[in-house]
Amino acid sequence: MADVVRLTPIKTKTVMIRIEGTTPLISHQWSQKALEQMRSKKAGQKKKNREATDPQAEFEGAAYRLTDGRYGIPATGIKNAIASAAHKDMGLARTILRKGLFIHSDETPSGGHPLVAVQCPEPVMREDVVRVGQGS
Repeated sequence: MADVVRLTPIKTKTVMIRIEGTTPLISHQWSQKALEQMRSKKAGQKKKNREATDPQAEFEGAAYRLTDGRYGIPATGIKNAIASAAHKDMGLARTILRKGLFIHSDETPSGGHPLVAVQCPEPVMREDVVRVGQGS
C-alpha cells in the first residue's frame, strides 16, 4: 500500500511598505548596444572604431520605465537590499529570507526584469568619474 503524503498550505502574509530614500536614487539600465559590445568583447571580437555618443539619448535610455510612463526599479534590487540586512547572528539567515521573500511587481516588460513603480521627481542627468582596473 502506498504512503499518503499530506501537504499543509503555506501561510503567507502580504504587507505594503513605503520605502523612502535618504539620498537620490541612481539607476542605470544597460542598453542593448552596450550589452552587445560586452558580449562581443568576451567572444574575442575586435573593437570597432568608437562612435559619437549622444548623452541625452543614453540618459533617457538608462531609466527603467513602465509602459504607462512611470519610473521603476527592478524588484530584485529591492529584494537584494532587504536580504543584505539579514544576518544569521541577528536571528534571520539571509538564505532563509531570500527563499521566503517575494516582491510583487507592477509590470514585467517583455524580456526584462520585473519592475516596481517609484514615486520620484523628474530625474536629472549626472556624470560620475569611473576608474576601471589598474592602469587599463
